Amino acid sequence: MPPTLLCLTIYAIGFYALKQPDIFRDISIETVKTDDISAELPVNASSQEETVRTDDMSAESPVTPVNASSPIQSSRINQPAKYEYSKLTSDELTAYGEKLLEYLERKKPYLDNDLKLQDIADTMGLPSYHLSQIINTQLNRNFYDLINSYRIEEAKRQLSDPDKHDLKILAIAFEAGFNSKSAFNVAFKKYTNITPSRYRQSQLNPMNS
Repeated sequence: MPPTLLCLTIYAIGFYALKQPDIFRDISIETVKTDDISAELPVNASSQEETVRTDDMSAESPVTPVNASSPIQSSRINQPAKYEYSKLTSDELTAYGEKLLEYLERKKPYLDNDLKLQDIADTMGLPSYHLSQIINTQLNRNFYDLINSYRIEEAKRQLSDPDKHDLKILAIAFEAGFNSKSAFNVAFKKYTNITPSRYRQSQLNPMNS
């Protein structure tokens, strides 16, 4: 081979050898870029998005209206949320409400200054939370307001009784079911907007009140 041709051949081989890493480097870069793009795309992205939308639509679906013809369901109408799962029907609530009032009038359990909700619930054969529901929904009061209202009526009756005009007000408070003078005074003022002594004076000596 002539020296000139040999030099050209060696030069060509060297040139392509120098270019070869660049070619492979470009291919490697393209591969990495493609892999990065693939990694950023969620698997089954379209199906995942569809699942979220379906769940959102289900969550926003309107609740089936209450069937007023069902006594159990109709008893839930206008009931506070905390009684949503109560098993008492509207008829049962009414009946137990009447039974409670009859028991309070006849047996006067409120005269016991240690009376508790559970005591009356046991007497009526009810769970305490059902009795609380009856008082709240049928009488629009809580237990202690209900009991104190009866105690105040008892105290008013005794304060206006001429035969008990010598009986101290504190003694009347205890007989009515209160266990302290302060509790009695606060409750009496709340229900009558007047103090016990002023009430007694207005009843026994109306000309001097």
